[in-house]
Amino acid sequence: GEVVEVLRPRHGATRFTDEVAAIRQAAPDAVVDLLTGGMGGAFAREYAAAGLKADIPLLGIWQGWERPMLPAMTEAGMDVLNVAPWSPDLETPLTKRMITDFELEFGRPVTGWVVQGYDTAQLLDAALRATGGRTGDRESLRNALRRAEFPSLRGSFRFDTNHQPSINVYLRRTTRDAKGRPTEELRSTL
Repeated sequence: GEVVEVLRPRHGATRFTDEVAAIRQAAPDAVVDLLTGGMGGAFAREYAAAGLKADIPLLGIWQGWERPMLPAMTEAGMDVLNVAPWSPDLETPLTKRMITDFELEFGRPVTGWVVQGYDTAQLLDAALRATGGRTGDRESLRNALRRAEFPSLRGSFRFDTNHQPSINVYLRRTTRDAKGRPTEELRSTL
């Protein structure tokens, strides 16, 4: 596709009248929302209230559509697609156990940030086991990190030749779980 226009709301904005008007005027095929936190929630509510959600699909980034933020978006946040490195219904050996344990301990939903932290701890543990806990030899530690095998909550995990993680990315849709709580539903692997 073609980027028609990039709108940059004022930092900390809670109203998006000008942006909604510009979107309505441009009539794009879709809108990609890069806002997170309070701004992201406010934009989603105003976008839906303006009637745009029914006519122009809203797509988000995972950082703006994490489960703890969804209740603040109300129904405006439902049925929105977003792309993420993890989904709470992803079938990995540890996902269900980790979600249950985390929510019992902390009383809040697991987020992509929590999953990244968990995977990082698993990666470091695997590498340190391979080096016998020694960190003084940087090359040995670097090689141990490159070759570390651990059960990732995000599915397949490996380092690419540029030393960046090579992981799956998933298309999710905001919906409600069996208890009526806002959550993410895995749609496909991208």
